[in-house]
Amino acid sequence: MSSSVWLRGGATTDTDIRWWRPFVERLFRAKQQSWSTMSQFTRQHNWPIGLAKVRGAVVVLLHSTAPQSPLSFERAGYNRTYPLIPSALGQAYLAFCPAEERRRLIRELLPEAELAVLGMRDARALEAHLAVVRRRGYAVTLSPRPFKVLGLAVPVRQGRQVIACLVMRFPRSVMTHEQAADRYLGPLNTTARTIVAALAAQDSAS
Repeated sequence: MSSSVWLRGGATTDTDIRWWRPFVERLFRAKQQSWSTMSQFTRQHNWPIGLAKVRGAVVVLLHSTAPQSPLSFERAGYNRTYPLIPSALGQAYLAFCPAEERRRLIRELLPEAELAVLGMRDARALEAHLAVVRRRGYAVTLSPRPFKVLGLAVPVRQGRQVIACLVMRFPRSVMTHEQAADRYLGPLNTTARTIVAALAAQDSAS
């Protein structure tokens, strides 16, 4: 995938201006190691995983191992976008990003009418839900109607910043999200840490 694909699309908030383009440029430079560790997850566990970054009110897919997965049921979908809610990727970002950023995103980007559809009265109810996400260490697709496909997402953290999120997608008919977490949460977090290490190494070499 060319750097032009990675970098197209304008930033829409102060956070985007500070973090979107610099992060994508850093990740593109470190992509060989980052992509390799994601591919290793899929070789070992078969399931496809994706790496995504928040931009404005959506989460944008930057890379996916779907083409390498024998269990893949979706196309790679580079630059595919997911909403902050109900996507697992968006929830993982909201749950683990700094509190001041989370409050701003909830206030600016999540109308209370949308939360009501998900059974949440207001932003306070969403904050309570995100606290549960933090305690268990992962987010799962949230919807008033059962999705056939679930996402299990974890943050990719560098210091206090959530620089991206990783997601493993799988059919609900195969396993519950609790079963998926029991089997794959550890390897997902290991993959996230390896990506952070690759970025740190790239920064040191620059």
